Amino acid sequence: ATWNLSSTFRHRLLDQDGNMALLHSRARPDLGEDFFVQPNFHYYSSAADPDLEKSWGLKNTGQMIPDLGNGIVGKDIGAELAWNLASNASPVTVAVLDSGIDLAHEEFLAQLWSNVDGSHGKNFIKPNSPPQDDNGHGTFCSGIIAASPNNGKGTRGVAPNARVMVVKMLDAQGTGTSADAVAAIEYAVQNGAQIINASWGGSQFDAALYDAVRRAGDRGVLFIAASGNDGKDNDHDSKPTFPASFRLSNIISVAAYDNKDALAKFSNFGKETVLLGAPGVAIYSTGIGGYRFGDGTSFAAPFVSGTAALVKGVVPSLTLQSLKDRLLWTSEPIHYYERERTETGGRLHAGNAVRDFRPVRPATPNKWEEFSSSSSTLHPYVNKTVESYRFFRPGASHVRVHFQKFDTESCCDKVVLKDTEGNVITEYKGSLGDFWSADALGDTLTVEFTSDFSMTAYGFDIDAYGIVD
Repeated sequence: ATWNLSSTFRHRLLDQDGNMALLHSRARPDLGEDFFVQPNFHYYSSAADPDLEKSWGLKNTGQMIPDLGNGIVGKDIGAELAWNLASNASPVTVAVLDSGIDLAHEEFLAQLWSNVDGSHGKNFIKPNSPPQDDNGHGTFCSGIIAASPNNGKGTRGVAPNARVMVVKMLDAQGTGTSADAVAAIEYAVQNGAQIINASWGGSQFDAALYDAVRRAGDRGVLFIAASGNDGKDNDHDSKPTFPASFRLSNIISVAAYDNKDALAKFSNFGKETVLLGAPGVAIYSTGIGGYRFGDGTSFAAPFVSGTAALVKGVVPSLTLQSLKDRLLWTSEPIHYYERERTETGGRLHAGNAVRDFRPVRPATPNKWEEFSSSSSTLHPYVNKTVESYRFFRPGASHVRVHFQKFDTESCCDKVVLKDTEGNVITEYKGSLGDFWSADALGDTLTVEFTSDFSMTAYGFDIDAYGIVD
């Protein structure tokens, strides 16, 4: 090939991951003209964020994180790619319904929404006072969403274009009421919030709160909720976490994952009600007067809220449903079995979301060969039971079982499914009726049943198993 390039020619390119490369030509007196392609390296002014390395959820290089250890490179939300693609994102208002914000914090000097009266939100705990944080939780969540970039301080938030509407509805102890939550949602909607972050919850179904969230959806507001920190299945537990478990189309319920893409032990999950995961262990963000680390689904939700603000800022015309779908289906698939823990089986990926790249997701086979079986617990089973049932088919690529009836004590007696290598697929407990289980990869599925020392119930009957060769 012949290249005819000016001695001053330079052209910027994108590689397959959306990163900048540089095609450069130069004149050399001794050799004539040559050219080369190189990475388009980034250089930063002294006003960068000195603690950004601590924010593994934004960029995971495998760095050591206190009380967490080294992560796995790339198990993050792809923030750098998102920032490169969203540099011209328009402002988006995110209402953080929480304990307020440290109004004097250096990270929020340019990141707060302002009302016509000059206020930055509302205090429903002390109505005549500004929404100053007296707990720290709201400041932490707000920092994940929108801490100032490149200000020479601390770290930075996911969405530099986000404007935080501070709506204080939790007190100094981090508690709030139905009345304050409903009023906070109504205030946020009436004042133009496009996204609401709700990093709080309770175990009682609250009809007034349900209606308030539904009405917000009717106005096009996306509601991001923490799934809860009880380590339970919100789909089937008798007391799931609300508002995360409301079956409403404008809600995204978020689970917490660590820097190795493992679901946090404390995180609630649910194949139907918890939609995706985000970083939520050893997260570094803003605290009152400074910075700190924190754990919880409370801190996974703001990563999603920040990403929603970035995407909405790039494509303001997106409808509520289109924005929600984009966040869900651009998430990075974690592992085949994660589909049993969240609807998408994925970890939030801001870079994918901004460019609307949707990875191929692993699918359950649709052609099964079925065989009769007869495996049952005692009816009722007894306390302190430990039983194991093995289903093996040489050469099979998938194995699953059919529970004709399933009824165990919902809090403490459970069935755990494991595959050929002993990996946990999922667990079941409570009154589930008749259903096909999740499938194991490989030729073996093991069903392990344990009961504690208190109440007992019917147990289960397995009347069939299925395989895929």
